[in-house]
Amino acid sequence: MDEYFAGRAAELALLDGLLRRAAAGRGQLAVILGPGWIGKTALIRQFLDDREARVRWVCADRDETGLPGGLLEQLGVAAAGYGADPLRAGSALLAKLRQWAGAPGASETSGVRGAVLVVDDAQWGDPLSLRALSYALRRLPDTPLLTLLAVRDDEYGCLPPGLVRLISDRGTRLEVAGLGVAEIRSLAERVGAGPVPPRAARRLLEHTGGVPQYVREVLQAVPRESLRTALSAPDLLLPSPKSLEARVLTGLAGCSRPARRLVAAAAVLGTR
Repeated sequence: MDEYFAGRAAELALLDGLLRRAAAGRGQLAVILGPGWIGKTALIRQFLDDREARVRWVCADRDETGLPGGLLEQLGVAAAGYGADPLRAGSALLAKLRQWAGAPGASETSGVRGAVLVVDDAQWGDPLSLRALSYALRRLPDTPLLTLLAVRDDEYGCLPPGLVRLISDRGTRLEVAGLGVAEIRSLAERVGAGPVPPRAARRLLEHTGGVPQYVREVLQAVPRESLRTALSAPDLLLPSPKSLEARVLTGLAGCSRPARRLVAAAAVLGTR
């Protein structure tokens, strides 16, 4: 269990219901949507931490989007033998998943509550693998398998149309938003920042957008003895989250010199 995880009770309850239905022999598919760093992966890990389910976890990578069959290889399917044919690759993946997940009722006799297939950062999956996955999932409605696709919401359109239709027809959309005031207060105690008043938590929410990673980094960057003062004084600037700084600098590095100068000029204007 992630000691720095806070909140998400409704999301965890929804995933638990999907796993229960899958374990009963009714295959389930869910897409977990949200912006980068919002905690989609952390949510899935927290959910699976104390579940007695078999888990296969594969993760796509931006640098391997053009690698045909990259995700299939992580699932044990040698994509090289199927060329660029998603139907043949999908048939092989279907057999693999059926064998791994087991027949309906198997979870009851083995003591394992279903099987969970996680595709993290699915928006960066190679087209061959994603189309093969769509083919296989359409043919697994009676298999005790819960499939979770973690996708950045602004890149949902990168998924193949067939997979998007499958999600629309038979899947569940779970949208992960930023933490609320109560969840930020809980997270602050978990990271050792002590009790944070609601007003201070609201300022943290405005400063970080409720992104858990950013909240932790800001809390850990301010000395505990001056944290409450810093959060309660609107005229005191809070530090920028380190991971956000890295993302911005990486993005700026790919911009033209005039664009970088424009961003630098706009940065002094403040939030208004």
